[in-house]
Amino acid sequence: MLPEVEKADVVVLGGGLAGMMAAWSAAEMGRQVTLLVRGRPNASEVVGFNVPLLPEDGPDVLFADSLLAGDFAANPHLAAVMAYGIPSTFRYLEEKGLRLRRGDGTYGVRLAADSRVPRTVYYLDETGPLVLHFLRERLRDHRIAWREKTEALAIVTLDGRAAGVLAHDLQSGRLIALEANAVVLTTGGAAGAYRFNTNAEGILGDSYGLALEAGAEVLDMEYVQFEPFIFVHPPQVRGYAVPTTLVTNEGGRVENRLGEECLPRATDGTFRGVTKAAMSRAMFTELRAGRGREHGGVSLDLRHVPEKALAGYPRLLNACRRAGLDPHLDRLEVAPAAHHFMGGVRIGLDACTGIPGLFAAGEAAGGVHGANRMAGNSGPDTLVFGRIAGQSAAQWAPGALDARRRGTDFAAALASLLREGRGMSRERQAALENEVGRLLWEQAGVIRDGPELKDATVRLEALYEEVLAAYPGVLPPGRCLRSLAMTALLVAQGAAYRCESRGAHFRLDYPRRDDRAFLGSIVFRLASGGRIEQYWLALGATEPVLRSSPLRTVEE
Repeated sequence: MLPEVEKADVVVLGGGLAGMMAAWSAAEMGRQVTLLVRGRPNASEVVGFNVPLLPEDGPDVLFADSLLAGDFAANPHLAAVMAYGIPSTFRYLEEKGLRLRRGDGTYGVRLAADSRVPRTVYYLDETGPLVLHFLRERLRDHRIAWREKTEALAIVTLDGRAAGVLAHDLQSGRLIALEANAVVLTTGGAAGAYRFNTNAEGILGDSYGLALEAGAEVLDMEYVQFEPFIFVHPPQVRGYAVPTTLVTNEGGRVENRLGEECLPRATDGTFRGVTKAAMSRAMFTELRAGRGREHGGVSLDLRHVPEKALAGYPRLLNACRRAGLDPHLDRLEVAPAAHHFMGGVRIGLDACTGIPGLFAAGEAAGGVHGANRMAGNSGPDTLVFGRIAGQSAAQWAPGALDARRRGTDFAAALASLLREGRGMSRERQAALENEVGRLLWEQAGVIRDGPELKDATVRLEALYEEVLAAYPGVLPPGRCLRSLAMTALLVAQGAAYRCESRGAHFRLDYPRRDDRAFLGSIVFRLASGGRIEQYWLALGATEPVLRSSPLRTVEE
């Protein structure tokens, strides 16, 4: 039996910074908006975001730093939209009531990893929660329909256009059908697929699965950022992220089991321009060499950091207190963890995915950051492109689909999504999820190698085919498992094809960057039967240069 159909002008999937910005922006343009939120957003952990405020900084400098941090793999047009758009977006947020100034009227600004100048605006280490609260208030002002604990199962399409969403209420278990003129996809990345990660529960690649099955394309899936300083012990704080600014700004030291400092520095002895990817690789190298501590991490030594500086991180201090740690006295045990997907849905400057009526922003979208996301650029990305996506959806909504063709066609499209398969046992589901996490962590993680990537690709392809056979439709838990298996396979395939090292993608067998052969993106799309196709898109090009498979390699 088909679910009852509700209607909205715009449906936004995801309740993080990008999702709320999109919903607010569409509502401000007079559209009726429904927001679907599955769980806790990653944005609650944001400690600051980049805004060029200092005299020596500017959008042009932020743009240049972003391209450099991304190892020149970003779409320069998208990176420029972000860099030149954040000053006006920030002013707009302040005009609407966002308060990040300190008591004396100034901003707190830190030097973050990858940046040449201090530009990360922060309010203690509570920036993310503060901005999320501000945006929630704006949504209440506009009386936007907010559905919590609701996951999207599919983007419904008619005649190649986005026409709504099929969703699942996680509390009641019932299905929800939302007919809409435009859909905005902001359901995050897929770092939760890795065995050790920083993401909120359930962020396993739904953005990419939903987009691909609606006919959109994804790109740059091999670029996965690892956050360097994640607690591995004790259990009370395992997975908690320690801000990189405690090292880059405040003088914290990272040491192996022998007490040797193990992070790379710039030529001037500072961390200016040193990327998170380089830090993570250095730490992971120590762990692989057996120079880690007893719980699988290295030491983060904050004991000599001034008390006043540590006081600027109250959430970290509270987390340490809960775990019985004192950063003034104890050496903390940390290790890299999967954190952010630079790849994602291919979008244009208006955040359109190429599917009319379907837009994407935030970590769901790819191309903005290239091979490595500069620390502090998550905020500019989500806020600027979230706003653009909401405005684009609102502009698209009035004439999206002939109203006379709705109803019967929409119901037929829903029915085609509700196929049931043989399924699989809960034990097999758990085993499959664990195997995906293990393969990604061990063979497609911080450091990669050709033979391991080939093995991971073969194994993940078999798991993906197993899921497709068990769940041909999108009913739970098929949606989550399909997205997970599909995303993991794309990561491994992309990493195997890219026979070079660039940004967060590092291969032992190809340790250098090769601009002549690999300055561009590997783009994926779905063919009939769930079969994955890929092609090569040269940087700055709009049409595929190479459609054959496999992609060319350095040897050719």
